[in-house]
Amino acid sequence: MGKPIDKFEILQKYFNKYENKKDEKMNLKLYSELFKYYCKERDISVQECAEEWKDERIIEDLFKDCLNWYNQDLEKPTRRISLDYFIKYMSKPNENDQITTEYFNDHKDKEKEEFETLHLHRFTELFQYHCNKKNISVKECAKDRKEAAIIKDSFNDCLKWTSQDLNYTRDYVTSDLFIYYMGGTTQDYEITDQFFEDHPSDMENKAKIYLDLYGELFKYHCESVYPFYTLRRCAEARKSQAILSDLKDIVR
Repeated sequence: MGKPIDKFEILQKYFNKYENKKDEKMNLKLYSELFKYYCKERDISVQECAEEWKDERIIEDLFKDCLNWYNQDLEKPTRRISLDYFIKYMSKPNENDQITTEYFNDHKDKEKEEFETLHLHRFTELFQYHCNKKNISVKECAKDRKEAAIIKDSFNDCLKWTSQDLNYTRDYVTSDLFIYYMGGTTQDYEITDQFFEDHPSDMENKAKIYLDLYGELFKYHCESVYPFYTLRRCAEARKSQAILSDLKDIVR
């Protein structure tokens, strides 16, 4: 187990010990020396240290992603994420806040009130706990949550777009409505038909496609039509096209 020493303290200790290094430019040699010194002070291997730093960068990036989604619903942007939104961001459909509740049960020294708004450090604590509970790596967990947020946003946009001229917003789409949202071309029909041929167990849900199935279908479609696009870029392309088109024009 590594020693709980602050990074800045370790770096300061290094330069106090090697004062002649303070004015040196940060090249590969100095970086290597600093990194090894840091790992030694933490009492962990270079490999463990490197993995730890990679995970920290991944979590920082995920925190920004979560914060960006959170701020979309706010009139005034904030630098912290509400605990309720974190739970929503981390949960799959029909999941509750059980893991977050378990965190506070396992950490009696942590006051839930202090976590009502999350800065990066608190976000990191909760996120790593979620990853451990789900028995998946930080990298895998972060990728899954990023994709889930993109798909959920796309699903909501699809529901809104296919609810035009209705006095309510749908909570599911049919396979035909999905096809219209994706462009309504012959290719879109063929790809959707192929998906259900490849996934026969989902065939019975063609008339009512909820978030889970939408996600699988949407990813399948993006990979087929836009193989060089990221999932985010594919979702943005469909949202942009939906703004420029109207459901009744495509159905005609």
